[in-house]
Amino acid sequence: MLLGAFIAGSAIVGLIGIYQYFFGLKKLILDVYKSIPQEQWGDLTDVLIAHGRTICDARKPKCGICAINYYCRYFLSLKKG
Repeated sequence: MLLGAFIAGSAIVGLIGIYQYFFGLKKLILDVYKSIPQEQWGDLTDVLIAHGRTICDARKPKCGICAINYYCRYFLSLKKG
């Protein structure tokens, strides 16, 4: 289930810029395995998918209402441009 969440959430993670491209999805998954208790993996899956569907849509992200936009590489690039 966690792998599916990160494949589904990889667009969000890439857009936010939490992990640089050279780290890749495998490192991200392994780091999350280490940092989040297993009983919360299902919740994380739901949160990532819901965020992607409602706020961080690839075609038209709603950066203005995003609670984590101050971490987001994409949002920060909009502010500069």
